[in-house]
Amino acid sequence: MHESDASQRSKILDSLFSEYNGPIFQIRFWDGWEWSSSFAERPACTIIVRNPKALQSLIAEPNEIALGEAFIHDDIDVEGDIFCVFSVGEHLLNRPR
Repeated sequence: MHESDASQRSKILDSLFSEYNGPIFQIRFWDGWEWSSSFAERPACTIIVRNPKALQSLIAEPNEIALGEAFIHDDIDVEGDIFCVFSVGEHLLNRPR
């Protein structure tokens, strides 16, 4: 991945989760790049994104159906405390557009 791509991803995620106050989590992308909501502590869970289209869909128009379908189709997965993901999902679903 080019550094500009990593920088752009990081800026987007930093913006999406700027007001997030739930459990610390990490996201691991299909290309191995990782982002963490905090580097101060070990994450409670890691969200694995295997399909870039699923991520685009969840960011553009987050809803429970898209999230469920991405999980069922193995486009995303979770390592660690699966309950951590509920806080992440709630934040995304309730954030201002």
